[in-house]
Amino acid sequence: MNRNIVEEMRDALKRADAMMSPREHFAHMVKRGLINSKGELTKKYGGTAEVEVGEVEAGCDADLQHPQK
Repeated sequence: MNRNIVEEMRDALKRADAMMSPREHFAHMVKRGLINSKGELTKKYGGTAEVEVGEVEAGCDADLQHPQK
């Protein structure tokens, strides 16, 4: 996997941790196509799992709603 992509993913996860509960964060990653509902990395990001139906393209934050803390 490209080093820049990995760094961008880590940065995004750190930012998301401050805005979402662990359960919301997991659901968000599934929805975005990063992982499947079993937590496996998808082929889209260098893993072996298939992207699940209903996932949105990464990079579009229009559908993301951050919960109020």
